Amino acid sequence: MKFKKIELKTTARIKVNSVIFIESLANPNSTKKLYREEIESKCLEKALNHKYVSVKNKKELVHSLNILSKSRKKLFPIIHFASHGNEDGLKLIDDFITWEELMNPILELNISTENNLILNFASCSGSFGIGLYNKEKSPFHFMFGPSTTINEDVLENHLANFYKIFLTTFDIKEAFQLHEIKEQ
Repeated sequence: MKFKKIELKTTARIKVNSVIFIESLANPNSTKKLYREEIESKCLEKALNHKYVSVKNKKELVHSLNILSKSRKKLFPIIHFASHGNEDGLKLIDDFITWEELMNPILELNISTENNLILNFASCSGSFGIGLYNKEKSPFHFMFGPSTTINEDVLENHLANFYKIFLTTFDIKEAFQLHEIKEQ
């Protein structure tokens, strides 16, 4: 499987001062490894805030997003969601949350980040999170994720490459264009 190539038409510099991993997986070993090996060291090197949050259900997920929205620090985060998913939403350890149910907490977070919220739905069909978009108020500045089901190893390899480039250059366009994802 090959991911669709997309042409990014952004020239705006994306502000990022924090990376938040929100995970809801029964076996999060590869996600924790990605966080430890690629995120923590780059965040420390670049003096970025970083946090790993494990949630089991939608109540915990919404609560975590609300805490971020009310942070006294001015956050400009990339939020990495690690879970299973489908066209309808995200499968959490003990629960399921639809894209519609995610809309308000994500929208509030985007407002608190002054429309600088970047969302990475690292789950099968994560790009269906685009359904959060609403013409009156955007719930994110930038959002990405796979459009279909994807092998976990392929996804983790892609994300490791993406974060290596992005957290070095902060250029989202370059981070996407310097590698192509192919399933083997």
